[in-house]
Amino acid sequence: MSDDLKCLLEQERDRSETLSVRYEDKLHRLRVSVLKALKPEIPRLEEALIALTRSPPKLHITDHYVRDTLNAVRHIVKSLECP
Repeated sequence: MSDDLKCLLEQERDRSETLSVRYEDKLHRLRVSVLKALKPEIPRLEEALIALTRSPPKLHITDHYVRDTLNAVRHIVKSLECP
């Protein structure tokens, strides 16, 4: 293999490694961001379920929590969609 080809191969390996590290970092930041956004929605849905099991069911509470959670999830999805 010629020196030029060896040099090109080494450059491509370095470039590939750099891109891999960048993508791993982006994935980590995205994962943290999504978890941070979704975790607060779990208690809301749990409260909605509790309100449904009451006798009589507290539908106004369930409606409020489900609507808020749905809006939050829509916002998260919209922020993740390609610009």
